[in-house]
Amino acid sequence: KHKSATEVSKKDSENHKYIVYVSGGNDGYGNRLPGLAMAFLWALLTDRVLLVHWRDTFPNPASWGKLFQPGVEMDVDKLRDSLSDKILQYVPVGSSASCGNSNKKGSSSNSGCAMVIRDDYAKIASKDLNQQYPEKVLLFKSDDYAMPLLVNNENYKDQVKSLFNNKHANVFGHIARWLLTPSPKIQKTVDRTFESLGKYNFGMHLRMQKPMPAGGDRGVKVPDPEVFFKFARMRAEALGFPASDTVFYLASDDSRARDRATEYFSKRGLTVRFMEGIKFGNDGDRASVESLQNAIAEMRVLSM
Repeated sequence: KHKSATEVSKKDSENHKYIVYVSGGNDGYGNRLPGLAMAFLWALLTDRVLLVHWRDTFPNPASWGKLFQPGVEMDVDKLRDSLSDKILQYVPVGSSASCGNSNKKGSSSNSGCAMVIRDDYAKIASKDLNQQYPEKVLLFKSDDYAMPLLVNNENYKDQVKSLFNNKHANVFGHIARWLLTPSPKIQKTVDRTFESLGKYNFGMHLRMQKPMPAGGDRGVKVPDPEVFFKFARMRAEALGFPASDTVFYLASDDSRARDRATEYFSKRGLTVRFMEGIKFGNDGDRASVESLQNAIAEMRVLSM
């Protein structure tokens, strides 16, 4: 279906329905990926073709293809010459996404397009999505982990089980293994980093500049880094990792976190390592394509 919609002819592209994942502008990459995976499952369950509208507001944005290469082309920018104007009229061009003059249901006046946002999540949890959204094109904008709403929708639970061999699987994990295949450049960074970690390794992700959860002064403040480091040591020991052979890997774009980790682990004769090439800023370095690629590489290493 995807090949027919995107490779055969513009005319043939009109015969299919689409769901377009719309990235969240300046949202962090980690926030986007669950929504993207959910759009993929939505496409499978409702017989739609998935397209990706990936946008950044960073100084030097990274395109979808610079980050991921799942095996089929999904980047809407690269597919514009293959899609009919009847489809493209609804697909975003710039950083914003809408369906034109929307009515109260979120659909355009000619019912060719519907925008799905957080306010619509209740429908995802309980409705037949083909009936609820008959439009030709759905624009799905999400930076939430809303996958359980779709997986546990009674209209699709059996279909989800069938897709994943009738097991209560980690649906996001299975989808991510295929959909979120790192680009070759990122994969080289991942391989080089992971090979340096040895047999016994323990991954940590630490951000120091944000309260937890978010909420400014009302949020619960992040504990001292040493609290996380101590927990990592205890957990590694519980797993049976020999201390002398264990490498603690810290993913962080904050130089303070790295300095504290170096001091903490070296004092105890333990090894801590970081990814090469990560730069620092107020909220990490997002000023180049390479730095954004490194962010994906960090997430990939942590998942391993």
